[in-house]
Amino acid sequence: MEEKLNARSKNSRNSSNSPSQDRKANKPDGGNCGENPTKKRREASVGRKGGGRALHANPDRIIVAHAKTCPHCGEAVETRDQHLHAVYDKIEIPPVKPVVTGVEQYGGHCPHCDKDYVSPVPTGMEAGTPFGESVQSLATYFRYTHAISYERLAQLFGEVYHLDISEGGLANLFHKVTNCFRSTWGRDLFASIRSVVNTGKRQGMTAFDAIKKALSPITSFFAPG
Repeated sequence: MEEKLNARSKNSRNSSNSPSQDRKANKPDGGNCGENPTKKRREASVGRKGGGRALHANPDRIIVAHAKTCPHCGEAVETRDQHLHAVYDKIEIPPVKPVVTGVEQYGGHCPHCDKDYVSPVPTGMEAGTPFGESVQSLATYFRYTHAISYERLAQLFGEVYHLDISEGGLANLFHKVTNCFRSTWGRDLFASIRSVVNTGKRQGMTAFDAIKKALSPITSFFAPG
């Protein structure tokens, strides 16, 4: 009898049994959403049953569909006799491709002071890495908030964004962003990025927007003043 009682009382907390072998508490009848009167059902979108996504307040375009002929008899029908049947959204992501800006920087020799000079370029267009702020922000976001490996990150940029960037190119990019986060390479960079993300969250920003702001030379978290 004692052996049977001990066997029954064993669970994942006091033995090597897995949690799936623990005894489950009795559930009340009507565990399914349709049978449980206490479980609230999601509100449907306008013109669509069973959905829960709210309609977009400002869609990019609106398609107004009026019938020209009756689908049953083929006779012409008037627009004024038709009523609104359904309103719903269709969401698509536009094709993504990199925007390449070519920079031609001129310079010369000043005849007045006898010194060489080069023309200034817009902020963010300085010589150095070919990858601008948006690429640096996106790569840093994927790598340091979603832990995507260099190999998969290079594949993602190539297949989704049509931007060829090698694993070595990514490593050079991340070495560059350490200065923007006032960090050193390695574990400290993870901590610095987490700090920036948490700061942005307290200001109501997403993780990506916080990283983008930190990498911006104009609106950086670390900008003086």
